[in-house]
Amino acid sequence: MPEIIYRYFSAEHAIREHQFIIEQSGGLAGVKNRGLVESVLHHIQNDDYYPELIDKLVCLVYGINKNHAFNDGNKRASIALSSFFLELNGHDFAVKQYQHGMEEPAVWLASSLIDERALRKIITFLLYDDALHVAYFINEAKKYRVPIEQNYISKKLLCQMVEEWLSNDMELSDTTKLELLEAIAPDEFGGA
Repeated sequence: MPEIIYRYFSAEHAIREHQFIIEQSGGLAGVKNRGLVESVLHHIQNDDYYPELIDKLVCLVYGINKNHAFNDGNKRASIALSSFFLELNGHDFAVKQYQHGMEEPAVWLASSLIDERALRKIITFLLYDDALHVAYFINEAKKYRVPIEQNYISKKLLCQMVEEWLSNDMELSDTTKLELLEAIAPDEFGGA
């Protein structure tokens, strides 16, 4: 298999992007610690620790979101910078879904409601949208009492998962199964 060559951006670009975010949506401008921005951007280039695109994205989002390198807007910057990284590396087709899907997880991460492992599963789901990752996302959402929203999970995938869970007696509470069924067919299962 040919080696994948990733494209990266500089700390200067990250700081300019952050400034643009603040100008557009408000907040306190400025960099609290430039070294933290540089550190994250340096770390994602280490292919021994972060060999895959997902590894690099998780490191980038987590580092910008949790390290508070900027005075304000760290959650917004983590989404914008990771979206730019996706574009640079040929995944521009996924950026819109990714940006929309990362709004709430960025808040959960900043509030320590999810960890890096859960963040990895959410990002994987947003980029590749397969049932295994959706199942993990639902379990994480339930674990932290995060509401399931249909914009994260397609109806077809929900149907497949519920069918599999019901037939294989997978470990889900009856309440979770009912919530999934309500998300699929609210009129039939009592949802509003």
